[in-house]
Amino acid sequence: MKKLLSVLFLVGVTLYAQNPKVYAGLGDVIYGDMVKISNLADTKLMSSHQENIDKYLRKCLNLHKKGLIIDRDGGDEKAYLNELRTLAKEYDFFVRTAQRSLHQAMSNNDYDAFSQFIKSGLIDIEKDDEQIIGFYELHRSETNVIPEVESYIEYRDELKKQEAEALAARRALYLKYKQRRIDQINRRQSNKKAAFAQEVEDERVRTKEEVYKEQKQELQFRR
Repeated sequence: MKKLLSVLFLVGVTLYAQNPKVYAGLGDVIYGDMVKISNLADTKLMSSHQENIDKYLRKCLNLHKKGLIIDRDGGDEKAYLNELRTLAKEYDFFVRTAQRSLHQAMSNNDYDAFSQFIKSGLIDIEKDDEQIIGFYELHRSETNVIPEVESYIEYRDELKKQEAEALAARRALYLKYKQRRIDQINRRQSNKKAAFAQEVEDERVRTKEEVYKEQKQELQFRR
């Protein structure tokens, strides 16, 4: 069977065209991942889905044209949305099947199949990053490096580094804040002690003056 050459050609042409603006939030995902879906037909664990993939891609191309026509001339947007939702269900099926097949490849210790699925571009590495990276690091060598996984590892390491730096910065800010609070409390206590000491001194002086005054009055009375 042909490797979807005609469809892939049309997909390549489509990618240079603007996607329909109508319901772009849903359509951009479907149209943007057409090549990724087509790549699944080249994986040995999903080669049996080639005919279904071919039909799906043709429906995507036809609906893409309808969307552009609606953008330009207007049309039945509700019918277009319903067809788009139907394609979204098929898209989700292929994504889930690819994800299950990837796990099957890892369970079978099949690095070649694993590599094919990763390189299809449809696998979300972040979703199962620990398992994917663990399997990859166990099997990779200088001759079987997968750039997509290497790029993700670099991204993850850089992210961890930035998170560690951010955590250290937050810790430093917290310690600085905590020290300021301690200093404020110490100053407040010091001011209270100083005020109390002044009150004691004032009371001592006042008492001394009163005692002196009383003694003076007593001396005068005796005279």
